[in-house]
Amino acid sequence: MATKRKTKSWEELTFADNYMFTRVMRNLDECKHLLEILLKIKITEITIPEAESTLAASYEAKSIRLDVRTSDPEHEYDIEMQTTNETSLPLRARYYQSLMDIEATQRRTKYKNLKQNVVIFICLKDPFGEDRPVYTIKNVCMEKPETKYDDKMIKVFYNCAACDKMEDEETRAFLKYVATKKSTTAYTSRLDKLVEELKVTPREQLYYNNWLDITDEIREEAREEGREEGREEGRMVGREEGAQAKAIENARNFLKETDLSVEKIAQCCSLPLERVIALKDELKVES
Repeated sequence: MATKRKTKSWEELTFADNYMFTRVMRNLDECKHLLEILLKIKITEITIPEAESTLAASYEAKSIRLDVRTSDPEHEYDIEMQTTNETSLPLRARYYQSLMDIEATQRRTKYKNLKQNVVIFICLKDPFGEDRPVYTIKNVCMEKPETKYDDKMIKVFYNCAACDKMEDEETRAFLKYVATKKSTTAYTSRLDKLVEELKVTPREQLYYNNWLDITDEIREEAREEGREEGREEGRMVGREEGAQAKAIENARNFLKETDLSVEKIAQCCSLPLERVIALKDELKVES
């Protein structure tokens, strides 16, 4: 029996909910300002933010959906709203960045032309259990950390649960808004206004219901793929067991009806020598 979907009603949605977050971040100015707040940089302009951008290295590879993707002349950005605890966030970030690089490059692209790749996770709970408001991850030389090693890969994990420990006032206010829904700055007030405007737009509720249906279909497809993989694995095991049984039957016949050596029979039947010797001993007992 399928698990009943647990979803919020349209009226209950807040900025921290994935759907609402991606819809609000379509606003180019507010998305750019959020990047400036979280990364402490000044950005001249960014590309139009893409919500739930889908990437895959190939047809067979695991695909991903980035919550909010955008870029500027020097950076590729992905902003993720993480509402649940997940222990594999570092590996997710690694995979996300690898696919972003693949998608952003062409066959003749030189390594030096790769942009700074920045993945940001806004987490409602502490992703690493260190009670810090932010964790900025860069690759370094373990033997000599001061050695210059810039692979242009940055991962930033914000912990809304520790927002009060954030020194920067504007960042602290944003994290608190995500965690508590309380707006205390001009920027969070603008975000809150965008949320309320969306919630009184009839077509947006229709989009949300469609999004829920599509999300359910994707989950069901993933479950069905898992079930089919299990069935195929079972079929493969069955075929292997059948082939093994046939090889053993052939070896027994060779032992009974020919004078071939156990080494030759093992070779002919593709069986381990020890297995053929054991079969020979079994036949002696039977006779």
